Amino acid sequence: MYIHRAMEAKLKNLASHFPVVMVCGARQAGKTTLLNQIREKNKEIQYVTLDYPMLRTLAREYPELFLQQYRTPLIIDEFQYAPELLPYIKIRTDQAKQNGLSHPMKSTGLRIGSFLLSAIILPAGLSGCSPDKKALPNQPKTITAESTDHSSAQISESDLAPTIAQTAKNDDAQISLHPTESDIPQPPAFAEAVPPKTISRPDWSSYFGELNGAAVLFDPEENTVQVYNENLADTRRSPCSTFKIISSLAGLENGVIVPENSTRTWSGETFWNDDWNRDMDFSSAFRTSCVWYYQQIIDEIGADTIQKTLDTLSYGNCDISDWQGRQNTNNSNPALTGFWIESSLKISPREQVNVLETLFGDTSPYSPDTRTALEEVMFFSEASKKNCAIYGKTGMGKANGVVVDAWYTGFADVGHRIYFCIYLGETANQNISSTQAREIAVSLTKDYFLY
Repeated sequence: MYIHRAMEAKLKNLASHFPVVMVCGARQAGKTTLLNQIREKNKEIQYVTLDYPMLRTLAREYPELFLQQYRTPLIIDEFQYAPELLPYIKIRTDQAKQNGLSHPMKSTGLRIGSFLLSAIILPAGLSGCSPDKKALPNQPKTITAESTDHSSAQISESDLAPTIAQTAKNDDAQISLHPTESDIPQPPAFAEAVPPKTISRPDWSSYFGELNGAAVLFDPEENTVQVYNENLADTRRSPCSTFKIISSLAGLENGVIVPENSTRTWSGETFWNDDWNRDMDFSSAFRTSCVWYYQQIIDEIGADTIQKTLDTLSYGNCDISDWQGRQNTNNSNPALTGFWIESSLKISPREQVNVLETLFGDTSPYSPDTRTALEEVMFFSEASKKNCAIYGKTGMGKANGVVVDAWYTGFADVGHRIYFCIYLGETANQNISSTQAREIAVSLTKDYFLY
């Protein structure tokens, strides 16, 4: 559950005065959660994280090309991985000023052409403390306030200065308005992925017809990302039942789900989906998208672990504040609502693909047993062939009785692994469904990679 930070208002205030703002602090200090909350309230702000090796390498080796992919205002998370971006950010902000675009945007409080940068500070010994202020060149006036567990600080507008630090023994955060390359720690030494050869925007309208939809396909072997209907592909919507991939992940990793001993007893309440009116195990609950089963799983996992999982994966806006799903306008049954169903949690199709690559890719931080268990329940046997195995999860959500979100997200093994997400949004005079999204995903995958 998101807890309001006093720092949020201060950060937006600073961003309205300066073109570049950096948020620094120890790992798990809440920087990403704070920035995602700001973006959720300001739809014009774009967000990208350098957690993903592909994007990280693109930013480091081709910084100008990387910045061309995004409009401003822009949040760049995990910025410490790519200090090479700094000269190009300076060029972009100087150009914005020369073009008269440096005034604040009314709806965001940020300046047009501005950047919010987030970086982890890990000094010698990985102590989790902020860097010594003496090490910063030309140290300006600094205001320090005692931190709380919620990373809050109180800073008046009259105290605005190029550096504002918030310190505590174990939960430090710093906001620096004029970072230099020397202020940013170098990324850890590990093998980087090859930068993508192609970011293309093919015309796949024939697959969608009159449907309002988007598609994202990522081929790690060729390092190609293909995006259809980019605006919609970058629009965050409720994940609905596609979130069962993540709740299953958290359940498996934390021992809440043990596949061979996962049966839960049906309460006897009659639900609209007859498949749910019986005892369910992990496999049957996943395949039938049984909400009551997963609501119990998520409650047992707990908000802290769910939030940590979302933050680790950079899962959309990471917002589980409406835990019980009271924002859902289509269902008032508490057994069938939750933050992932037309409620506070939202994610874009492009982010769905990034999350899947993190979860199932070669550098996945999750256990082989967890990934194998997920692959088994995600396998779509009806559409799979010897040379093309399809894995995925559908999702569908309604608002006031009308389907407004329909998903199919997953991956395919076609000699190598590719990742995809198909999304269908509300379309005038057209019915949409997750079955349609799945059909489009299967057709696109087979047409593109097999024929």
